[in-house]
Amino acid sequence: MAKVLSHRGRVKYMKHVANQVDRRSSTILDLGCGVGMLAPLLRSRAPQANIVGLDMSQFLLGEMRTRNPGSNVETLQGRMPEIPIQTNSIDAIVAVQALHEVFHFMGSSQLKQTLDVAHSLLREGGVFVAMDHQNPGEGLARVKMSEKSLEKLTYFRDRFQPRRIQYTDMPGGDLEMSLRDLYDFVTKIWSFGTDLEEEEMNETHTPFTAEEIASKFLEAGFTIEHLQNLNPIEQRLKPFGIKVLDEFDLPGRYFLLKARK
Repeated sequence: MAKVLSHRGRVKYMKHVANQVDRRSSTILDLGCGVGMLAPLLRSRAPQANIVGLDMSQFLLGEMRTRNPGSNVETLQGRMPEIPIQTNSIDAIVAVQALHEVFHFMGSSQLKQTLDVAHSLLREGGVFVAMDHQNPGEGLARVKMSEKSLEKLTYFRDRFQPRRIQYTDMPGGDLEMSLRDLYDFVTKIWSFGTDLEEEEMNETHTPFTAEEIASKFLEAGFTIEHLQNLNPIEQRLKPFGIKVLDEFDLPGRYFLLKARK
């Protein structure tokens, strides 16, 4: 997991998260901080800020401390939504690919509680910036795949646990499948044959659309200031010989959301 979280390709998208944080922030909480890839970007954005990384893994927190030496980076072992921090004490909260984990492994009620707790931790005017996978919707797409990708799709269909993966053979060797199934497939191919395969086959990357998660922030008392698509999914399709034949704009792999208290 530490190797996956350390992939340098994640940095350019994390920059979008850091850039939404106020430069005058004095305290920033990184939920599900992992190995601390976001911390250097936050330090550059708000040099005077004290950065607190929260994660349930003591090993990952140790990696964060090693990669981010200095008195203004702290670590805290804990599990959302139980965040042992004083209320009204944080200027900014950031969460990269953490909310879908809470939703899947702990449930919708715990995601709601996490957002409620986050709201209480923030000072008035503080922001919550989240980047995560998104559900592209239940529309259908006609897809052409290489023979190798077809073999991987069959493997994925047989192994994926959160829901039944379905696709229909079409004339010319094409397939028709839901966008949601396609997005989960192409964002999980990397795990096949690795130590993380079992974990990845037991969770979905597409539990909510960007609009659905935005509504949950609104219910927690936040005001949405920014919501956009990030990381075109086409960047994941081409390397695996996959092409969507329909002519419509595909939602990005991630959403970026900024909400203010």
